[in-house]
Amino acid sequence: MPPDLDAVVHKGQTSLAVAASKECPYAVAYLLDNNAEVDNPGDTGLTPLAYALEALGENHRVDSLEWVVLHGDHSVSPQPRSRPQVCATRESTEHARKGTDPDYGEARGMDWTALGQAIKTANVPAIHHLIDRGANHNIGPATSLSPIFYAVMHAKNESLIALLQRGATPNVVETTQNPLPRAVFPFYVPALSQTLLRHREALIPTCNNSSMLDMFRTLLAAGADPNLASLLGVTPFTLALKLRNLPDRAYFVSALLTRGADPNIPDENQVSPFALCLMAP
Repeated sequence: MPPDLDAVVHKGQTSLAVAASKECPYAVAYLLDNNAEVDNPGDTGLTPLAYALEALGENHRVDSLEWVVLHGDHSVSPQPRSRPQVCATRESTEHARKGTDPDYGEARGMDWTALGQAIKTANVPAIHHLIDRGANHNIGPATSLSPIFYAVMHAKNESLIALLQRGATPNVVETTQNPLPRAVFPFYVPALSQTLLRHREALIPTCNNSSMLDMFRTLLAAGADPNLASLLGVTPFTLALKLRNLPDRAYFVSALLTRGADPNIPDENQVSPFALCLMAP
């Protein structure tokens, strides 16, 4: 770190401008906490804010931009050896203190919200913190997937558990968009049914993604209703019976029955579950 934090260090830019342009929010926070000049244009004539905006246009991240805009007398810097997720939670605490809307962007969809980003990255401390600060953890506006369904779509069981721990209902039927527009079953389904549909796709869990089997178990353990039907009237139980090439079908059927699935509710074509058993491939 140069003795003069406001010195030009790279291509006419100050250290703060470089950190903002490269989207390094922790470096931005450190420099601001050590009184780097937020309006210093360096030799280029562009302020750090201008570089943060330029970086935003390239990768749609807002971390550095928020630090530059929101920096005040009580900025929070990451502590040495702290986990990034915990640091992010501390940063969002400061943003909330300054009046940040935890649901900003919800009308455009979960992808645009802080909660959506926390779900996608399985940032459990941030999920808890955002909900505690008032972020909507149940069904959103007509343009936005519900957080529970969003966690299932992104195969994040840790995020799903975090949402349920803060009171999110597992019984949501997605009505905002068709989650599988070209699928065999193109209707809006509850989150429990969505785990079956995605399990059928044989998604391979990675270090970053959870298995649909785990998410199915989580939803059932949290009280997901095995008789909650899709908009066309298909329950998770009848879906488990009729989905072609569904791995672990016997497990799903048994688990749903154990949790109270009604074996007499027909599917959308009024075909009984018993008949579906005879027809299941």
